[in-house]
Amino acid sequence: MLVKTLTADQVTFASSDKYKILVKTLTSDQEVYASQIESLQKSTLDLQNGLENMKAQALAKYQEEYCRGFRTAQLKAAFEEDGFIQQLKLLRNMQTMLSPDHVDKLAASIRFKNNAV
Repeated sequence: MLVKTLTADQVTFASSDKYKILVKTLTSDQEVYASQIESLQKSTLDLQNGLENMKAQALAKYQEEYCRGFRTAQLKAAFEEDGFIQQLKLLRNMQTMLSPDHVDKLAASIRFKNNAV
């Protein structure tokens, strides 16, 4: 078996070539990682912007629905208030009709009609 012995210069040269290759590989890997990091940062910013837009849209939608609901409640309250006012007027008319003066006039009218017949 033939064994070849390397001189110190040959070992140094071989080691320096391996070192250069490793440095090139590491540099290339660093560039790839830097590119991936930039891509991730951009994606993160895009996602954050998208989330902010979705929040703003949801807030505007719910605010619009809240305002619409509030207006509906106002209209309903106004309608109920109008109904209450109408009932109050009817009760006042009935109270007027049942007042002693009105009852006396009504009784006199009925007596007059009965006497006329």
